[in-house]
Amino acid sequence: RFIKFIFILLPFTLVTGPFLPDLFLTIIAIYFLIISFIYKLFHYYKNAAVYLFLLFYSWIIISGLLSDHPYQSLIDYNGPIFFIRYLFFVLGIAYLLNMNSTLIKIFCIHLLLLLIFVVIDGYIMWLTGTNLLGFQSHSSRVTGIFNDEEILGHFLSHVVPLAFALSVFVFGIEPKKVILYMFLLVLSEILIFVSNDR
Repeated sequence: RFIKFIFILLPFTLVTGPFLPDLFLTIIAIYFLIISFIYKLFHYYKNAAVYLFLLFYSWIIISGLLSDHPYQSLIDYNGPIFFIRYLFFVLGIAYLLNMNSTLIKIFCIHLLLLLIFVVIDGYIMWLTGTNLLGFQSHSSRVTGIFNDEEILGHFLSHVVPLAFALSVFVFGIEPKKVILYMFLLVLSEILIFVSNDR
């Protein structure tokens, strides 16, 4: 239940900075690594995507070891040596969804709620100069919930495609739903341009 709770809360950690999302990701990865050996869930490791990832991971590790600065190439600034946790994270998510198929719908709803809040908050700051949390606009750029960090457009450009794809997967593509998807997509795209993010 604790791991399911962490997975469900994962979307909300995305607006807090890099620490919490990375912590939650690592917890899920370690959880799956442990239970995969306890319960012998080795069939999760036996697929082409895992083999391709391990091939790519081996290649970047060897490249880093052969470079003139192996420490900087592999370890500095959350280097590629730590990428292995993404494999266990993805497999952990696959395991959670196999155990409870409704989790993807709950995750999608939370992601959409977060996205709607961020978009509304961004528009309020654009129109009034102050967002819902009382943050003032410090520059010509709209920052919304991120206050003095100018990453609103960057955040939206990464989260909107995921939310769009998950919504189509979970809720289907009936005409009325497609109109809602497109409406949210257009609002998000306008805000990305307004934020002056690259």
